[in-house]
Amino acid sequence: MTPTNRILRRSLLGATVLLLLFASIPSLRSAFRFAVQAAPRPDDQPLRTALASVETAFRRGDPAALRPVLSRLVKIHVSADDLGLGDAYYGPDQLTVLLEALFSDRATQSFTTTSPSAGTRQGGPTTVPARWVFRDRLAVESEVHLAFGCAPEGPRFVVREIREMK
Repeated sequence: MTPTNRILRRSLLGATVLLLLFASIPSLRSAFRFAVQAAPRPDDQPLRTALASVETAFRRGDPAALRPVLSRLVKIHVSADDLGLGDAYYGPDQLTVLLEALFSDRATQSFTTTSPSAGTRQGGPTTVPARWVFRDRLAVESEVHLAFGCAPEGPRFVVREIREMK
């Protein structure tokens, strides 16, 4: 028998013994089952940080607060016809300038986000609905429902889409 065959045979024998030992001890089985069930969800702190920046930007009318969470890798898709932002793709600087103009004509009354879609459980892209109530220059109160498409970019979440929900 070659040395390689001996090593393989011993490894197989050792694995078999461990498997039989594990199967015969109920407390080990239950401990393993508990460890698998109690696995923590992926950390959603990066998403919460991004959403806090979105909320701050809209509540204060300050696009600079949104700038750090805009995607640097891809252009941001914006589609909000009622706000005067047609269906187009913008870089972070372009979108910041557009939001400055948008916020200069409107005073936020309230801005609230609701729970994100289920995609966050896997740490993947998610859509976060929001409700923005504002007054324009004529003091007319308006309400717009927006959806923010967020996705992970490295260790953080970024906004990749802003669209109006009708």
